[in-house]
Amino acid sequence: MNEHYKNRRGLTLVELLVVIAIIGILIGMLLPAVQAVREAARRTTCANNIRQLALACHNYESANRRFPPGTIYNEIGAGPFYDSSRVDGSGVTTLVFLLPFLEQENLNSFVTADRSLRQVGATWWGEISGSSSGAIRDFEAAQFTVPTFQCSSAGTDSITGIAVDMAADLATFLITDADAAMDSGYASYLALGTTCYVSNSGFSSNDTSAGVFEFRGPFGERSKETFASISDGSSNTVCFSEVRPFTYGAGITEPNDRIGFSWFGASNFPAGWGVNRLYTIDDGEGAEFVGKPYPSFSSNHPAGVNMALCDGSTQFVHESITDEVRDALCGIADGQVFDRSSF
Repeated sequence: MNEHYKNRRGLTLVELLVVIAIIGILIGMLLPAVQAVREAARRTTCANNIRQLALACHNYESANRRFPPGTIYNEIGAGPFYDSSRVDGSGVTTLVFLLPFLEQENLNSFVTADRSLRQVGATWWGEISGSSSGAIRDFEAAQFTVPTFQCSSAGTDSITGIAVDMAADLATFLITDADAAMDSGYASYLALGTTCYVSNSGFSSNDTSAGVFEFRGPFGERSKETFASISDGSSNTVCFSEVRPFTYGAGITEPNDRIGFSWFGASNFPAGWGVNRLYTIDDGEGAEFVGKPYPSFSSNHPAGVNMALCDGSTQFVHESITDEVRDALCGIADGQVFDRSSF
């Protein structure tokens, strides 16, 4: 027998374990890098989605000589464009107006809800039982999932198997994946399509008082803003931001309930509630809510959110942004402009 093969031996158990340990260490070192690359890719895709929404607003403005409104709905005695003769409205929000400009003509043709700024009448969700064929068509349209409205980092947070809150804040039109039986306000189990992006209604879309109205966003109740309205400059004003499902607070949801946004009826949102904010004990909702997502501009990206500005550019805004800078960034006529290093 060849002497070379006669003296050859395999790995000992110790040597094999050492090799396995080294491979495990290498995998452990590489895995975070791989995850970081994947998240960077998801964030880039998300930024592209939200940029498409801002550009759709540009096209809408070119065709209609104004931006789309935040919503066709009146809260009693509220909103910069409030009119006592229009107590109610269809309740559709920004993204519905942008469908034709996002290559969603077929879906747009399915929508029957009135989108006139002077529309008066029932909300698009109406009464389920005995509703008109138009209302049924709107419900069917609202259940579509539009890929452009989804952030891939949202994961299961962008689920559509959800119940609809018909009785709470209709101007915000909330949807949740919670057990509806525990909250009497939940009137239906329709699976509506969600959105990870909302238009900016400013510090508060319903406050016309001096010192606050200047901080209104481009998208308010029945609003008709134009590029000329944005005196702070389109490159200094937020158009769209990301949102993730949140916990609304005691009395509306339980601590583990997640509430999201219907693209049909809840695609605008005020900026005054922060960025990636979590409940603290000072919010007064109880210790079980502490650390739960607060309703705010938010995302599942580490440390911040993607925002699209009114000039069509995108900016990743860090969650440590100060209230002063955030409010100024979301207002269209507050007279304050900050360097981008501030956010």
